[in-house]
Amino acid sequence: MVGGDIVGALEQLKKQALAGDPAAINLYADFVYWNCWSGRTTDQLDGYTASQMRESLTLPAADAEWFRTAFLQDIAFDKAVGTACRASVDVGHAFDLVDGLAKHGDSESLWLESKTSSQIAEQQSLERAAAIAGSAQAQFEIAFTVLAGYQRELLGTGPDALDLGELLRESAPQIPQAEGNLATCLFYGCEGIAADPAAGVRTALTAAEHGFFEALLDIAPHLTPNQLDPIDVDAWKLIHASVEMQCGQSWSNVKAMRETLDALSALPRRSAAQRRAEQLWAQYGAGLGC
Repeated sequence: MVGGDIVGALEQLKKQALAGDPAAINLYADFVYWNCWSGRTTDQLDGYTASQMRESLTLPAADAEWFRTAFLQDIAFDKAVGTACRASVDVGHAFDLVDGLAKHGDSESLWLESKTSSQIAEQQSLERAAAIAGSAQAQFEIAFTVLAGYQRELLGTGPDALDLGELLRESAPQIPQAEGNLATCLFYGCEGIAADPAAGVRTALTAAEHGFFEALLDIAPHLTPNQLDPIDVDAWKLIHASVEMQCGQSWSNVKAMRETLDALSALPRRSAAQRRAEQLWAQYGAGLGC
């Protein structure tokens, strides 16, 4: 779809889904959920564009020009996706395809079903079923929600109760953010996970190598040089800011753009940290960009 033929790519995916391919059904329904059912309308996109164009005037001239170009390209893509949805998608039918798989216990279909249910109890029941069936997305979302202090009933009670630590450990290999949350739990300790700072640092570094930097940045102020070289910390901060500029939030709103520019200006350039960042990028960059 990034190549430009969004309608053609969507039609091909829909054709595979209609042929009964379970992976295609889930991928098609996932696209429909996030882009056609939950996506922003043209009026919403136009209103957001107007506000961001006004706010971009507060940025330095060169940065404002870069932001506007990247932002408008992103908005154009979102509008093209909306056009493709209207031309090619029957949202209800896409969700019916998922329902058929969910009835047979498919983990990803159960998770998608939980997203579209209008009843809280049914949402929670489906998400639990998805997690138990092995959906990494469901496992992570339950852990993330409960750790934030909400919907503890998602874990259940008794012998069938879900374990927070196991949910994070099972989802971490597939979801970098889950790996990052596991890292912070290991570093500080949390329900179901005993504190193990050394393991927390190792896991945070692995999460950063997979593209989730926030855990490492969160624990960095609490580290001694023996736990992690400060040069490595600054190198990962540089990489994080660079990735944000390329494919993160920095080109989707002015506030994020300004925060990234501030982060870049606060870090040393052409220093040991810069050289280390270049080394890390050479090793892991292929999996970090967009």
